[in-house]
Amino acid sequence: MSVEELVTWRSVYEAARRDVSRSSKKRWLGAIAGIALVLLTPRVMAAGTCAQTLPAPLVTFCADEPALASDVNGNFQQLVTWVQQKVGTVGTADLTTTGNINAANINATGTLRVNATDVNSGTQVAWNRVSGVGETDFVNLRGLGLGGFNFYTGSTVANAVQIASISNGGKFRATGGVSGSGRLCFTTVNCAEEPAFNCGGTSACSAGKVQVGLRDGTGCGTSNVITCCNLQLADNCP
Repeated sequence: MSVEELVTWRSVYEAARRDVSRSSKKRWLGAIAGIALVLLTPRVMAAGTCAQTLPAPLVTFCADEPALASDVNGNFQQLVTWVQQKVGTVGTADLTTTGNINAANINATGTLRVNATDVNSGTQVAWNRVSGVGETDFVNLRGLGLGGFNFYTGSTVANAVQIASISNGGKFRATGGVSGSGRLCFTTVNCAEEPAFNCGGTSACSAGKVQVGLRDGTGCGTSNVITCCNLQLADNCP
């Protein structure tokens, strides 16, 4: 209630005390009723006259209207409910949501973890695990499984097909083969000579090896020897 309204009520009260006759009391009661009607009518008439600007079920409060405690508390409770649906329990530092996270950028000073119930299972995306190198790291924490990486492609989740994989032992497999415009360089490891053979004979590398050399005896009376090695990808092409 405004100061002007309090002054008016006080004037009515003081006037009633000065006039104590029966007729004056009737006039006093009538005056109070009239003044109350004048003072309260704008508030009653104003109720519900402004547009709903807040999203439902929030209550929009209009100018010069009284605010009910139940409406105020209801608005705050609805805000708390929405916040907890988006980010988890109020008062905790963790972000917890059962819905999707749609963001232009996700910046994390630590490690991003996907589908993990604890820190020792799931998929992690990190950066600079080897301090000072500045590399990007994809980490598979296998939990109770075999581990490894699978790569899929497709127009939807339902029709995605696997195109490559990396086993937990580091073996890479691609369904369509490996091709490119650059060089694919190898180095030899585990080299050894196979049993010697004489003129007219043959020799072959053991399984998994390729021939990289031949020692020719230059005559049928001298043995010949081939050298076989395993191949592995070279770190750098010469």
